[in-house]
Amino acid sequence: MTVDAYEILGVDETVDERELRSAYRARARLVHPDVNPDPAGQLHFAKLSDAYRLLADPTKRSEIDAQRAQRTRFQAGRPAPAQRIRRGGDVVVTLDWDDHAPLIGEVHEVTVSALNTCATCAGAGSARPQATTDCAGCTGTGYIQHVQHTMENDIFTWRPCRECAATGIVPLEPCADCAGTGRRRAERSVSVSITADTLPGSTLVVRGAGHVGRWGGPAGDLLLVVAD
Repeated sequence: MTVDAYEILGVDETVDERELRSAYRARARLVHPDVNPDPAGQLHFAKLSDAYRLLADPTKRSEIDAQRAQRTRFQAGRPAPAQRIRRGGDVVVTLDWDDHAPLIGEVHEVTVSALNTCATCAGAGSARPQATTDCAGCTGTGYIQHVQHTMENDIFTWRPCRECAATGIVPLEPCADCAGTGRRRAERSVSVSITADTLPGSTLVVRGAGHVGRWGGPAGDLLLVVAD
């Protein structure tokens, strides 16, 4: 369960508290027992709740990150960038019901601010995609150890490295336009069908319309939450 918590919620290791809470609420609306009596949906709701509970707890999240860091440190060899593809995170957008109710039965264009593939380097992060080196911030592990000194002992915790997005590697010649990330934030228009069963409090999911993934990974989803 713990190793899949990030994936279940559709977020990556660098997600902050606000993004984590938004992702959980948007996905939970889809399978909440009050609106989805399907047993499979109820099971998924339980998994979402467990994943959120773990990641929202700083101590539990640190334990999860430590497990990931340990697996990375003891892996034999260094995977190539193509093997480190990462799914992009979800994007949560709130729609005002009063503005969208008149559009039922029509296709509406929604403006989304998301991480898109960098046009300069085509998402490679560098002019030479295979030319990489260990991240200096985490010495290639993908995680950074933090030490908290107390009166009784030292407490060691692990956090995903933001410099390399927990991949452990960075381009030797980073793209100047995206700082080597392969992604740039920009606004784009997404077509959304406002159907008759779209009600206040519901969530519309547009697959693959979220943040693009790193290293050519698949994009996350766009979660449109219709305000109550």
